Amino acid sequence: MSEGTNSKFHTAMFPWSAVGRMTPFLHLSNEIAKRDHNISFFLPRKALILLENLNLHPNLITFHPLTIPSVATLPLGTETASDIPISDTPSLAAAMDLNRPQLEVSLQAMRPDFIFYDTAYWIPQVTRPLGIRTVCDNVVSAAAIAIVLVPAPEVTLGKPLTEEELGSHLEAQSLIFVSLPFGDNITFHGRTTTAMRECDTIAMRTSQEIEGNLCAYISSQYGKPVFLTCPVLPEPAMETLDEKWAEWLSRFEPGSVGFEKRVQGRGVVHGGWVQQPLILSHPSVGCFVNHCGFVMVPYLADQILNKRLLADELKVGIEVEREESGWFSKESLCTAIENVMDEKSEVGTLVKTNHAKWREVLVSPNFMTGYIDRFIQNLQELQMKS
Repeated sequence: MSEGTNSKFHTAMFPWSAVGRMTPFLHLSNEIAKRDHNISFFLPRKALILLENLNLHPNLITFHPLTIPSVATLPLGTETASDIPISDTPSLAAAMDLNRPQLEVSLQAMRPDFIFYDTAYWIPQVTRPLGIRTVCDNVVSAAAIAIVLVPAPEVTLGKPLTEEELGSHLEAQSLIFVSLPFGDNITFHGRTTTAMRECDTIAMRTSQEIEGNLCAYISSQYGKPVFLTCPVLPEPAMETLDEKWAEWLSRFEPGSVGFEKRVQGRGVVHGGWVQQPLILSHPSVGCFVNHCGFVMVPYLADQILNKRLLADELKVGIEVEREESGWFSKESLCTAIENVMDEKSEVGTLVKTNHAKWREVLVSPNFMTGYIDRFIQNLQELQMKS
């Protein structure tokens, strides 16, 4: 970094109240704190229990628990998206908006240099008089934002994107919610586009190599810089895989453990917490079925849009074929798994080759370090502007 842009700064974090949002915010906080900057992290009290062990720099990252106000349409004690069905998340957005007075008092007292947020579109209204720079930090893919959450598509209350605009009936159905209320007197599309339109800069959890063109499009749509953090990966686990999992996985040949022929009598169904990264990195594991694995069964809207990037562009996964209604059969799931697992499958070979290629890029020694250093330099240059 240049001599004029190496000063230490203080940033606040205020992510949407879901573990899937708070966790990547904390991963980024760890990287920023690693470079001796201070972080004030606002989160619901209940989430503190889930995240405090992920704080790698407690001397620099301070958690500030918030009391989530009660609203009549939410069960008593609701604090995070994990507490409620997805249909209730608009009410959770309304509850989080009621945190504005708490947050305003805290920000007036601590006066950070920056605040990172995502869905709290009103943050710039609070921070602008205080001289605090705002960063709208997006942990979803640039593909999802570029397709739906830019000013160009005309999305108003009750007027969703059409099948003709998206090119897919399933995508059109899954994205109806963006035109519906998400909090009081604002739609999901309005909330998200306002959050990005009013901020000083947009941050994206992606890289130039993966989504550079899409990030440039988002920048042009909002008329402001887009800073890239790369897909910030957590520190590799220092622990070893539990003996029971290591012993079971070691019974199989490398790359052979999928769902096919492994369930009856030999499979494992486990309802508790498991060491997912260590299990997936075990050499015996040959297939991973979820919304974004080798075999993809996307369900939620951003997952369906991410599929465009992962399966259609990067070709690092196979989507399970669906009926027009959106349902898929056990036969189509089996076919997708076979296409990945079969050593003679051209599709499976392509997917595994691309996985290896991107793994080599993403875990190379200087890849993430370089992106985070440039990201911080971008912030410091923004801070110096009048």
